[in-house]
Formats: sequence, structure tokens, C-alpha cells
Amino acid sequence: MTNVIGLSPGIDVSAYQRTVNWPEVAKTQRFAIIKLGGGEAAQPFIDRYAIANVDAAWKTSLSVHGYWFFSGRNTNASQMAVLLDALGRVKKKPAMLWVDIEDKSRDDPRIPSTWTEPTEIDRGLAFADALELATGIRVGIYTGAWWWDERWPRSAAKRLGEVG
Repeated sequence: MTNVIGLSPGIDVSAYQRTVNWPEVAKTQRFAIIKLGGGEAAQPFIDRYAIANVDAAWKTSLSVHGYWFFSGRNTNASQMAVLLDALGRVKKKPAMLWVDIEDKSRDDPRIPSTWTEPTEIDRGLAFADALELATGIRVGIYTGAWWWDERWPRSAAKRLGEVG
């Protein structure tokens, strides 16, 4: 749950939370950011609770956002196809989409890293740009400072001044 000064309280939900009591969540939260799926597995996938959670969350007063766990393990095109499929299944599109860019192998040594930093940050940013063009929905980057701050300065986008 996020509750930082200047930000609204919200909740991040994925298959780990399973079915959520959205009316209860809406009593204390302003937004929900729901994992739509990801590219970190052998094949890109739709989170098994994503569609039901997005549709149920919209029945409350919450602002509903969706996120995709981007990974260098799969191509941008294969991840985009699965994400667009997920968005085609919800009754109402998320208010905003987020691309979660990070390398899970840093947290779990059993997961082989496929990242060739800083190239993967640039791939993730290109994915975010393509997603916004494909959907017409505003897209942001969703990651932790612990991951981003170390890698961002080495990305081509930063070096070329494309993004501040």
C-alpha cells in the first residue's frame, strides 16, 4: 500500500492476493494498480485474476490502473500481443497503464538474468511508448528507486536526453 505525502493511498494487486473485496478496499484507498500480466515467465502471460479484478474494482469509487511486468526474457512484440489481449477482455479499460521495469534475478538468484543493461531499460521505454500509441491510454513507468536509480543513468534514453 502506498501512502506518501502528496500521493493518494492505493493498493497494488496481483494473483498473490487472489480475489479482492473491492468495496472494502474502496473505503480506505483511492486507487488500485492491478497486474495485468507479465513477460517474466517462459512465455508472456495474463495474470489469472486480472480481468475479474479490473472489472470488479471499476464497480467501486476507485481509480483503476493496470500494470505489465516487463521483462527482457521475451520480445516486446510477444509481450505487447498478450497485454493487448488482456485489455481486450476487460469491460472498462484502466485509467492509466504502467510498465514495471526491473530484473527479478536480482532478488532471486535461481532466475537467470536476461538483461543486458542498459539496453533493457531502453527496450522497456520503447515498449511503454508503443503501448501508449496502441491503446491511447497514458503510460507510466512503475519500478522501485532501488532498481531504477542504479541503472537509469546508463540508459541510452538518458544519455541522449530523450527522457529527463
